Amino acid sequence: LTDIIQLQNKNQYAVGDIEGEIRLFDRRSPMQQKFLLQAGNTVHKLWNEENLLLAACEDGCVRGWDLRKYQY
Repeated sequence: LTDIIQLQNKNQYAVGDIEGEIRLFDRRSPMQQKFLLQAGNTVHKLWNEENLLLAACEDGCVRGWDLRKYQY
């Protein structure tokens, strides 16, 4: 685990890790992963701005996902 942030919906969270994966969870069912996103490199920092999830990665790139595609 490298970073965890709350998303727009107060029940939804994104978790980044050293393997370059980002998992989306709902705190009402924390043992059930909703989506798995691939960042490719270690995720150092996550940021959420409205419907955009950004990840700053080990290779110096910032990757982004439109969260409207991952409604849960």
